[in-house]
Amino acid sequence: MTNEDFAAWAAERGLAYEMIEQLIAFAATPEEMKAACDAIEPPPPIYTLQDIIEMTDDDPYGISPSRHGFMM
Repeated sequence: MTNEDFAAWAAERGLAYEMIEQLIAFAATPEEMKAACDAIEPPPPIYTLQDIIEMTDDDPYGISPSRHGFMM
């Protein structure tokens, strides 16, 4: 997942450019996520850009975030 791929996905869903920049700046890299999960049990809720896309589009919690104008 590149930052550009994520930015395009988020922009298609109407997210403001400033928010997209913030999500990119603060989302964990896959390496950071692995290190955090390896360090603590249970693992902390740290997400990569790919995780954000999957949780929003796949809706594993059954809350339809996109339909309600949200992103996970």
